[in-house]
Amino acid sequence: MKARKGRKRRGRNIGAVAVVALAGCVSHIDDLKKAPVSGSAFDQALAKDYRSYVAHQVAQDNWYYADYFAKKGLEASKGQPVAPETVAKWNIPADKQEDMNGYRKRLMAVLDGDARSARPQWAARAQVSFDCWLQVLEQNNITETHVWIAGSDTVAAAPDNYAAATCKDNFLQELARAEASS
Repeated sequence: MKARKGRKRRGRNIGAVAVVALAGCVSHIDDLKKAPVSGSAFDQALAKDYRSYVAHQVAQDNWYYADYFAKKGLEASKGQPVAPETVAKWNIPADKQEDMNGYRKRLMAVLDGDARSARPQWAARAQVSFDCWLQVLEQNNITETHVWIAGSDTVAAAPDNYAAATCKDNFLQELARAEASS
């Protein structure tokens, strides 16, 4: 009898820890929803675009990524500098890293040029789309790894190539707009 009580308590403790952890994630997301936006036009556009991207992640129950990008959105909403993601930080296939580093260099050249002030909305959208692309590449890589480990015939999940293509297309379109002379 006592052993069962101990197990129930342990289960309750784990449940309580999970609720507290989820509450921490939700607080960043909720904070971003309510955050007043300040800073430059670029900062404001970036905060708005991260807010939209976080809402998309929440709708897909991607709480980890929603919380991660909510923190970036909160920084942007305060007018703090927020850089595009670095490729090395993400778990993406080695054969995609060189191309992604090239795209990041191109994005950084635009952002460090005059796009933040001359074309802030497109520059912000390009940055968030780049971050989206990296995140989806990581998710697809994790899914492919799990499928490979479990055996492809036993796993129903598949990489979301549509999402990767959408993020890539959005990035290239917004980057071209941000690169265009005004």
